[in-house]
Amino acid sequence: MSPMMGWSSPLEGKMKKKKSFIIDGYGLIYRSYYGLGRMLSSNGENISAVYGFFTTLLKLIREEEIDYISVAMDSAGPTFRHELYEAYKANRDAAPEDLHSQVPHIEAILKALGIPVLEHAGWEADDIIASLAHEATKDGIHTVMFTGDKDLLQLITDDVSALRPARKGESFYRPMGKTEVKEEFGVSVEQIIDYLALIGDSSDNIPGVRGIGPKGAAKLLEEYTTLEGVYEALEEQTSTMRKRLEENKEAALLSRRLVILDSTLYQEGGIDWEDYRVDRIDWANSIPLFQELGMRTIVGELERLSGEKALKPLEKPKKDRRTYRGVTDLGELKSLFESAVKSGGIIAFDLETDTVVELDATIIGFSFAWEAYTAYYVPLVHQGKTLVDEGGVKSLLRTYLEEGRLKVVGQNIKFDYKVLKVRWNITIRHIHADTMVAAWLLDAASTLNMDFLALRYLGVETLRYTDIVPKDKTLAEIDYEKALFYAAEDADITLRLWQSFEELLSEAGLLDLLRTLELPILRIIAHMELEGIFLDEGVI
Repeated sequence: MSPMMGWSSPLEGKMKKKKSFIIDGYGLIYRSYYGLGRMLSSNGENISAVYGFFTTLLKLIREEEIDYISVAMDSAGPTFRHELYEAYKANRDAAPEDLHSQVPHIEAILKALGIPVLEHAGWEADDIIASLAHEATKDGIHTVMFTGDKDLLQLITDDVSALRPARKGESFYRPMGKTEVKEEFGVSVEQIIDYLALIGDSSDNIPGVRGIGPKGAAKLLEEYTTLEGVYEALEEQTSTMRKRLEENKEAALLSRRLVILDSTLYQEGGIDWEDYRVDRIDWANSIPLFQELGMRTIVGELERLSGEKALKPLEKPKKDRRTYRGVTDLGELKSLFESAVKSGGIIAFDLETDTVVELDATIIGFSFAWEAYTAYYVPLVHQGKTLVDEGGVKSLLRTYLEEGRLKVVGQNIKFDYKVLKVRWNITIRHIHADTMVAAWLLDAASTLNMDFLALRYLGVETLRYTDIVPKDKTLAEIDYEKALFYAAEDADITLRLWQSFEELLSEAGLLDLLRTLELPILRIIAHMELEGIFLDEGVI
């Protein structure tokens, strides 16, 4: 199995403690807003933050073993950090109005679901998370923090871990315990506070030591262990480093005080964990609020989860159900095509080429899928080697695509149609669907690229081409496992998008429009772009 197909928690297998998941509310709101771009409701209101927040929440609950859940939110007004440092967060611009206007929707939906929203005057979300984690540890509960905030890493212990937003090339989120902190930042969990005191935090206007970055801070702490140790060894530093540290000592000590989290919020009353139980979430109660915003995908999922409006806990599938394989044997390829025919003949198909310019493109491979979560990649060439006979592949594609034994679903199928026609003189006889066109029919204002559609409609963060292929290379020149995963995922996601879109188009009364107008026109436009059109100069 490819290492990208799944991950294991650093705590997996160590304990059977119950788990409390606490979400950094504004962290997820901002990430959703800026990550998805504009998504407009029927009344023209931007709802990207709402959509991203709840698709992420649903994915978490589907895929993680969660016993208790809550969302921590910053409150308006000053905190003790503003008293320590007047300029704390003073550099922040006001949130965009169309982001700010979405917060009440998110809070209303969380209330309808019955998920506790933790917001306390004078307390930042980070301190609320620290306080809840402290109480959970006392009560024998493991805490998982869903956050991208480095400050919270100081809380990590054997009883507290984090899920952080994915980096390039990763899927959705990544687990973080003590080992992962050391690997990523070069310091131990116990050193995170001093590490942040040295580098500062521009987003919070925490000064740190000017001129010392992450690598420099990690090197100092590796040698001297603590901030105090660094300052006790000033004479051992170069003159430049010594000057930086001396001139910014007060700033470093202040930064340390600003970074330390307060975990005392709940120390007197404790926590009634019954209020946080995930199996008490009222899925059906939130459906009208999502309907008002036109979020049909989420509504459909919630209706399935709640059945006939009877409450059910979310079903937890396996961590990763995907099976992606490479195919280099023509006999196996023919057998797979036959299996697709016997299964109904509808197949998602995606070409991989060395350029996106149709007339110049060379085909380097293709992927296909007819069952969700299972896909195949046929690499014609890879790293300079021919892996599959091109003539044999063309013969099979003529049999199954041009003769119409398979009906093709594509994402921007016009590209594949034109490249096959130009390069191999193969015409796709049956275009069954185009997910890009379907998405446009459902929401003409939406972004239409597959990465966005996968996140919006499936809650899946895909592997992006630019994350794995350098600018001066093609898919055929990178690691084979990565190329296989990327290409096969394209076909898998295309198929799963169509399975979702077909139902949504039918509900909206748009399925016939796609079949009788949009797809026939798509074929006509493809031929016009390839062959040109005649103009009647006399009329013009």
